[in-house]
Amino acid sequence: MTDRTAAPSARRRGAREDDRDHAAGRALRLAILLLGTLLAAPARAQDADVDPFLIALERFGSVDSAHATTYQIYRVPLSYTLREPAGGVWGLALTFPVSLGANELTASTGVGDFFERMQTLTVAPGFELRIPLGPVWVLKPYTEAGFRGTSLGGSADTTLALGVRSIATWRAGVTALTLGLSGRYASPRTHRDLIDDYSSFEAGLDAQLPLGFSVAGHAMSGGVYGVTRYFPSFRLAGAPEVSLGWTQELGISMSTAPTVSILGVTVPWVGLGYRFGDAFSGVRLNLSFPF
Repeated sequence: MTDRTAAPSARRRGAREDDRDHAAGRALRLAILLLGTLLAAPARAQDADVDPFLIALERFGSVDSAHATTYQIYRVPLSYTLREPAGGVWGLALTFPVSLGANELTASTGVGDFFERMQTLTVAPGFELRIPLGPVWVLKPYTEAGFRGTSLGGSADTTLALGVRSIATWRAGVTALTLGLSGRYASPRTHRDLIDDYSSFEAGLDAQLPLGFSVAGHAMSGGVYGVTRYFPSFRLAGAPEVSLGWTQELGISMSTAPTVSILGVTVPWVGLGYRFGDAFSGVRLNLSFPF
């Protein structure tokens, strides 16, 4: 005998799966379009922290110091989950974060000082494993290839990177806490004569409290966050004493439950912060916690 109650439920499940497939397809097509646009334009290294030094080296052949003031929309979190992590079993995601930025660069070189304004578009497609480590921790080994387009033009450059991110989420009373850790090894593949392979390490903490109101059915939470980043080794041709050193970022954050989707892209977290350090300063708008 046919179970008449099962058919509508199965159809609803099928419709939800179709919706997810369509959303993932739209995100994938957008990423491919952005990547195609980027590859048709001049490209630079994927890591924005390196850009001031590379630009100065390309133009003048040497650099004594450089500083970047950044006003940036950073890392729109486009991704497609190939396998969900569940029951302690690892998951796999195709990632293609997009970063948009506006920067003011100043540098001192052997022939004088210079100042440049530039806009950037970065796409860094890659794969990310998601390995549950208990109820609060997730380990995320990843690999990616970064491509950057800039309004200044210049020669093409690609950066390959391997790394691992880890994120933990838990509650202390009504406070939601998120801790992130990461390590990254980057290898610029084109400008081998200008920059050596380098590594970086990051740690960040976000703390949020319920704000006591909702917007369009989404309960709002807000708080503060901080991120610190360190480059233990960084070498440039013609600039043996240049060091990126430490970079700090402090700001306010907001999230919703359930999460908000904008144009089919899930935005789980928004942070507005000020970044400062040995070679960088500026405002950043982050559309995902960067871990």
